[in-house]
Amino acid sequence: ELPRLSVEENLTHADGSRVTVLSSVSPLEDNEGRAFGTLGIFHDVTDLKRAQAHATGLAQLIRESPSEIYIFDAESFGIVEANMGVCDNLGYTRNELLTMTPMDFSEGIDEYELRNTLNEAIDNDTLKCCFNAYHARRDGTSYPVQIDAHWAAFENKWVYVAFVKDLTEHQALQRQLTQAQKLESMGHMAAGIAHEINTPMQCVSGNVEFLMSSYDRLFKLTDHLVNLARDPQLRPDERAEQVERILEESRYHRIQENTPDAIRDASVAVQRVIEIVRAMKSMAHPGHKDCAEMDINDLLEKASVITRNRWKYVAELELDLDTNLPSVQGFPAELSQVFTNILVNAADAIAESVNRGDTGTIRAITRCTGGQVQISVQDTGCGMDEQTTHRVFDQFFTTKDVGKGTGLGLALSYDIVHNKHHGHIDVRSEVGVGTTFLITLPIRQPESKRPTPPADTGSLTTTAADAVFPLQTS
Repeated sequence: ELPRLSVEENLTHADGSRVTVLSSVSPLEDNEGRAFGTLGIFHDVTDLKRAQAHATGLAQLIRESPSEIYIFDAESFGIVEANMGVCDNLGYTRNELLTMTPMDFSEGIDEYELRNTLNEAIDNDTLKCCFNAYHARRDGTSYPVQIDAHWAAFENKWVYVAFVKDLTEHQALQRQLTQAQKLESMGHMAAGIAHEINTPMQCVSGNVEFLMSSYDRLFKLTDHLVNLARDPQLRPDERAEQVERILEESRYHRIQENTPDAIRDASVAVQRVIEIVRAMKSMAHPGHKDCAEMDINDLLEKASVITRNRWKYVAELELDLDTNLPSVQGFPAELSQVFTNILVNAADAIAESVNRGDTGTIRAITRCTGGQVQISVQDTGCGMDEQTTHRVFDQFFTTKDVGKGTGLGLALSYDIVHNKHHGHIDVRSEVGVGTTFLITLPIRQPESKRPTPPADTGSLTTTAADAVFPLQTS
């Protein structure tokens, strides 16, 4: 019996196009078994070969990707597949990973929390969810990651496919950008604070100079009066006449009238400087590693002192503070940064909208409702349209001119309120009417949701740059 032949070969059509075919050749035999010809069948497998090559290339790209990509069973959480990125980043071999679950290298989250988080992927229409976590390497070191997971079917079972991005470099770059902006903002804000201190100090200097001059005149007057009292040859009327002359020459009555005012004005000016310095010292304090009790009213008052040079020329600031407001757990220096930033933005918005010589209004309100503290900062500035309002907390988004804003301030404020204090910050605005920022903070938080300490940002760890010199934003 003659053999049947199957051969894969490339053929060229008359139009010059090339195709891949699977050729099958079989002998044709008569009744006596003698071959009298052959039967050839050509099957075009061009699309199949292309699909196989595409699938093989795609699988290789996924397998060799530096990003972590792994698949784990939806029920047992056992890893069923992992690429080289997972092996390289975690330090485990593929065979070792196939005996593990995500809980073996995830930090700060247990299986119950992970299941609840992943159930969001099943409950929503997109079948996916995104969250941040920390992965622990085999050598014990850890690194921040962003996990995008989706629910899918794989080899006849339900699985989660996780795409993991290492955030180490991203966070380092974000810290560098933040520090650069803090240094730039420091120059702008320092000039304003220097002016705020310089004005009362000029008052102190002028009044002290007047008091020193009065001091000299009064002592000369005293010496003359002593000499007159010791001169036995002077008649009473002559002595009285000379006393009046000396009083006139020394301007005694002017000194008597103006000295109390000079002392009072100097005292008020000194108190103003003390107030500014105390506010700066309080807001520039690096704070606690653990959350502490905060007086929200006090933080707002100090923020208004620090930002006075920005709003006093364009607006009246009204503080409507609840005197019975309870203390809140959190990080005072970081929250002061939020208040300072919002007040500066309010002043800038009013400056853009009012005519020269006119003023607007900034109103800060605190209230306590249902176990939460609400802080509202309202301004009568230019306002924002709906599209701008939706983007106001995006990083690098700004409505200010080039060189006046980088779009980091409100993004940083959002992070401080939402992530560090587990609160909410919302904005409502109307063009030509004004803007309101509403911050809601929980008074007490469960132990598992205590605010996380501020991350180490390198050499500028004190929050003098954070709170006293805020980022310029929207």
